[in-house]
Amino acid sequence: MTKKKEGPSKWDMKWKRPRKTKTNWKIPKSVWIIVGLLILFTGVTLTTNYTNEKTAQPKPDTKKQPQKKETTTTTVTQKQSSAPVLAYRKDQPSKEKQSEKPKQNHNKSNNTETNTQTNTSKENPPKSEPKVKTVYVYRDRPTNNQENSKSTTPKKTTPKTTTPPKPTTPKKTTPKRSSPSPTKPKVTPIDKRNVLNNGGFETSRLDYWDSWSPDGQGVVHAVVKDYPASGKYHLVHWHNRDYKQMSYQRLYNLPNGTYTLKGMVRSSKGQADLKLGVKDFDNSTNGEEKYVLLNSKSDPSKWKEFRVDNVVVKGGEAIVFTYSVAMAEQWAVFDNISFYRVK
Repeated sequence: MTKKKEGPSKWDMKWKRPRKTKTNWKIPKSVWIIVGLLILFTGVTLTTNYTNEKTAQPKPDTKKQPQKKETTTTTVTQKQSSAPVLAYRKDQPSKEKQSEKPKQNHNKSNNTETNTQTNTSKENPPKSEPKVKTVYVYRDRPTNNQENSKSTTPKKTTPKTTTPPKPTTPKKTTPKRSSPSPTKPKVTPIDKRNVLNNGGFETSRLDYWDSWSPDGQGVVHAVVKDYPASGKYHLVHWHNRDYKQMSYQRLYNLPNGTYTLKGMVRSSKGQADLKLGVKDFDNSTNGEEKYVLLNSKSDPSKWKEFRVDNVVVKGGEAIVFTYSVAMAEQWAVFDNISFYRVK
């Protein structure tokens, strides 16, 4: 037996029938955002316009504003005789104002319109701006200012003649003669320095000092270093036989005046003659000398200071000396000899 071919049943046909695809009508979110923003923007603009209109309407001022007085200023510029001159005046009203006045007089019936205009003018007062009117002035015809200037003749003012002031002669002032003050003679200060050279014998030699002794005796003075009064050296007279010795220094160019001689001395005593003095200081007399005898006054154990005062130098020269006449082994020493001016 042959089986019949079984075809698809209705159920199967419905089951296998392809489903109809539904279209996706969903609007994307970006579009909704743009639409929302547009709606918001339009709402904001409408509200701002509404508020501006309200604020633009000014409240009517019940108080009358004082009218400002317009200052009249005229400026005139002149040209040639044939050309006009422009003059600007601020005080004259403009043509619009002049045309408004007669209209208001003829049209009395339109009171309502004028009232509304006055109310609006009060609410929004016009700005006070100077309006200019041109006036032509010719030089051939004088202006009002020129006529006024001609009518009022200026008064002749005679200049005052001021007399120049007389020159005042200065009074002669005779200078007072001051009595001449007696001129005091200039007193030169006295130089009290020691004029002797090498008075302390610290050069260790007999510099600046000379010697005198009898012929055949020889020099018996020397500079030694043995118990000086000060420093390191002093002068000594000594010999192992009887002797005579003079040590001296000649001074030149001395200023005239009174001098003093000083010296430190030690000796063994017993000399026939022992002197410290000055000679040949006065050129009016010959052989004048001043001295101190030391043979009995000096001391062998200690130094003593001796002086010769009131030595008046007149010739500008003097000789300072030490002189010994002694026996053998007798001695005398000298140190710190000075000769200085007092007066």
